[in-house]
Amino acid sequence: RALKELRILQLLWEIPPTKDLWPAPPTALLSHLLGHEGPGSIFAALQDRGWVTALSAGERIGQEDVAAFQVRAALTEEGEAHWQEIGHLVYGYLRVLAAASDGELQRHWEEIRTMCKVSFDYTEPTEPYSTSASLSKRLLLYGHENVLSARRIIGPLDVAAFRRYLACLQPSHCVAVRCSPSFEEGKTLDKQERWYGVPYADGPLDQGVADLWEAQVLNDGWKLHLPAPNPYIATEFPLVATQAMIDASRRKRMIMTGASGDEEDEACGCGEQDGQAPGSDEPAGELAWMQMATPGAFADPHFQRLVGSVLYFDPPKTIRQDDRWELFHKLDSTFQRPKASMNILLVSPLAANEPILAALLARVVNHKLQQQLYSAEVAGLGWGFSSHTLGFLLSVSGYSPKLPLLLTDIFQELASMDLRQESDRFDIVREQLVRNLRNFAFERADTHASLHLRLFMEPARWTTEDKLKAALDATPDDVADLHRRMLSSLTFRALVHGNLDESEALAMSHRVDEVISRLPFAQTMPPPPPPLAESTEPPVGHFVLEEPVPSPSDKNSATLLCFSVGHIEHDRHQSAALSLLIQIIREPLFTTLRTREQLGYIVSCYEMAFGAGEGSPLSGFAVNILSKTHAPAHLEHRALEFLSRFRREVLPGITQEAFDASKGALISKLLDPPKHHPRS
Repeated sequence: RALKELRILQLLWEIPPTKDLWPAPPTALLSHLLGHEGPGSIFAALQDRGWVTALSAGERIGQEDVAAFQVRAALTEEGEAHWQEIGHLVYGYLRVLAAASDGELQRHWEEIRTMCKVSFDYTEPTEPYSTSASLSKRLLLYGHENVLSARRIIGPLDVAAFRRYLACLQPSHCVAVRCSPSFEEGKTLDKQERWYGVPYADGPLDQGVADLWEAQVLNDGWKLHLPAPNPYIATEFPLVATQAMIDASRRKRMIMTGASGDEEDEACGCGEQDGQAPGSDEPAGELAWMQMATPGAFADPHFQRLVGSVLYFDPPKTIRQDDRWELFHKLDSTFQRPKASMNILLVSPLAANEPILAALLARVVNHKLQQQLYSAEVAGLGWGFSSHTLGFLLSVSGYSPKLPLLLTDIFQELASMDLRQESDRFDIVREQLVRNLRNFAFERADTHASLHLRLFMEPARWTTEDKLKAALDATPDDVADLHRRMLSSLTFRALVHGNLDESEALAMSHRVDEVISRLPFAQTMPPPPPPLAESTEPPVGHFVLEEPVPSPSDKNSATLLCFSVGHIEHDRHQSAALSLLIQIIREPLFTTLRTREQLGYIVSCYEMAFGAGEGSPLSGFAVNILSKTHAPAHLEHRALEFLSRFRREVLPGITQEAFDASKGALISKLLDPPKHHPRS
């Protein structure tokens, strides 16, 4: 039984171990086809009926002597009532796989091989610690010759082996696991898990369910079939940045930093970052001014090496500015990967004025596009559509040759949707949103403390109860009307970054224009007024807000202290001082309150910002403690005592050497460049 509103169905089958089959693992094709989310898939059939919100398939257990394959579905409340039919559908799709020709299976396998090869060829740098741990395990499994490529570059498909593994997925060999906050009448959970005391029950499947899953006949209305060829798989990956451009940027960097060629190569490619010259609002400028505030900083070689390399680079270039678009572009000559991203802000104050309807609209759009664009995700492309305080944010990213196609497909779908015909889809996403809002009661005590602080500091922010009521009151017509009003008065702010030149970036914006211009109601409504920027003024005095933890099962208490420091976003000196204070105080705070006094298992400090929109936010210094053993008043007392002692005794006695070390560590952390092209 779940405490949260989680409804899960898992089907598991024992299969032969796959360790020795890694050059062409049959489970890779099983996972790809059973977990597919495109038209004709298990997921698509169930999603169209409103029965599932997610589905995955793959090896659950993979050891030398035992292995298990799993299909896992996250169910809606209606889907839970049909869990037996969901199992029946899974077995129906397995029969579709069994009936597929060898040639059809080979086609899907070759797509997998192509995508694996592309992913391997353009693997991004990873974090050293996790990489070393992963490689040590792979070294044991595959030997040093294959430690990098095993299961990442795969060989030809052994169709006979695939069919042997497929034959293992039979109802008679299946373990079905259900997780739910409630079960049907008469179902008793008469056992208790040993360690956590979770109630459960086990036993054989009811005979009626077993007979249904063994049945060979499947309703034709399910329309199951294997995936169509993937149009988003790229086969050619030209780089736009020429070698001359890359060399020129390296020479510039070496001139500015005085680094040698070898040192430059060791710098993890910190070149074409989006730093700006002093006087800008970019992070590089802020860091520079923080360090320049120290006398003699310009002569400091540490300063020259850390900051100099990011000051001269040009910011993204404005390549289109008119009544509809503000389009920025920056060509990548650093990562040298055939990848790019385009982030588009669909400017509309409607999202800020009606945040729950905007969230529902974004969820309906994502739900509708999920099936059509799943092939793009499989091919290494990413996309996202979400509500934002200034409108809606659409992002596309991945391999640049297919990015324009993805953007066009998204806007064509977005513009052609008739959301008044999507009442079933609306009900599904609203149920998800309502469930998430209700599940918020089970979040940690310090999460609730943070929310109540923001509600106090930002009176315009909606409470969870307000959001829940708005979601329950919303209708499909409300969302459809918002969709129409949003499309009728759009302007765009966008950034194209990566392996696309200016002409390609402009062409992408013009493709969007073509789609929008075909709308029957395009620009027939006057643009709404711009939203007013919210201004948050610090309350004067000392305020204490006490709230009970909503979940009876949560035995933790939390204390969140926040000290207002004012509107410092554009004050480089104050902003740098706050960052440096957090850097200096973090370790002794944790050591004193967590390690020595053992007040709680979470002790942290950080900056909080209050105030939405485009105004200047209010900054604060926050201390957060989560404890199972101490009351909030005691946590507050100990935190205030530590801060008082730190201010009286520690800060006045800090040595110049220690101060410089903290400052250098902060600068190094902030200037640590991205190691790979961003996905969004």
